[in-house]
Amino acid sequence: MPIYEEVAKMPDMFHIAGGATQNSIRVAQWMLPDNPDSTAFFGGVGNDTQGETLRRVATSDGVLTRYQVIEDGTPTGTCAVLINGLNRSMVTNLGAANKFNIDHLKCQENLDIVHNAELRFVSGFFLTVSPDTAMLVAKDSSERKKTFMLNLSAPFIPQFFTEPLMALMPYTDILIGNESEFLALGQTLGVAASGEALTPEDVVRHVALNIPKADGSARLILCTQGADPTLVGTTENGEVKVTSHPANLIPVEEIVDTNGAGDAFAGGFISRFVLGRPVEECIAAGNYAAGVIIRHSGISIPKERPAF
Repeated sequence: MPIYEEVAKMPDMFHIAGGATQNSIRVAQWMLPDNPDSTAFFGGVGNDTQGETLRRVATSDGVLTRYQVIEDGTPTGTCAVLINGLNRSMVTNLGAANKFNIDHLKCQENLDIVHNAELRFVSGFFLTVSPDTAMLVAKDSSERKKTFMLNLSAPFIPQFFTEPLMALMPYTDILIGNESEFLALGQTLGVAASGEALTPEDVVRHVALNIPKADGSARLILCTQGADPTLVGTTENGEVKVTSHPANLIPVEEIVDTNGAGDAFAGGFISRFVLGRPVEECIAAGNYAAGVIIRHSGISIPKERPAF
């Protein structure tokens, strides 16, 4: 589309290796400065300049890129972000990201990367592209006793991609999403409200109690709520436990862009979870990362080491 060419010529334009999951992985790597080369990302790109740019930018953030190059002429996915003060508009063409397929992951070199990963993170958005790949990773995680983390991503995922989403639940160790996404999940599942209206906590409790994992182990459920506390749900001895963890309040005048807050929270959380830290510290890391990122435009990784 012409808009991309126009934006590319603007003097203050800069590239970010985007996509929700890649954002989280970039943040996780930034939060692991003493553990370089800890992260990898799989996705589809076109055989074009944009794909080369995406690889270069993601690699500069320390992420190992294992992109599947789509050779049929489909361009690399792009998102032009137009900013006017505190307001922004985004024009997206998913392009080659929509054409990733399971064959790429089945090659031995890529399988080895997956097998060696202690935590595997899949976006709900990916269920619109290659649910069989997501299932392969989920089952492999269960078989190898590795952590499988699933992001609800957007309300339309539980609303319109219910079947592939629920198929992954028996293998999902960590389920993360925001309040709108959990409410959409609750409405789709017909969760009964505890009061006058359905709340995110109602849905967290329902998932913890009624959607067990295949191996019977406890699942961790994370529901972020913007500036409101994050809800953490799990089961202990058959009892559902939901705790509330305050978010870091950022002065309004310091906020530049809140769009990447959820992605950054997930990345910060992952960075401490893979180190075996307590859940409270993982959440604190998520809050810290989100607080840093929303002070920048887009998911721009700071050059400084994290102060966490």
